[in-house]
Amino acid sequence: MARRWTPQRFVTLRRIRVIACVVALTVAMVGSFAFTARKSVALSVNGKTTQVTTYA
Repeated sequence: MARRWTPQRFVTLRRIRVIACVVALTVAMVGSFAFTARKSVALSVNGKTTQVTTYA
């Protein structure tokens, strides 16, 4: 006999979906911050070119 879909199982699946969405959004925000927060600037001092990386 197949398992019945009880309201408790629906609540559990909903919680799993919500947690998965929160984790996905967090990973996306951290990933986009890692790529956009770093800025590189090339400076020329006395004929030497130096690359400076700044973090926001």
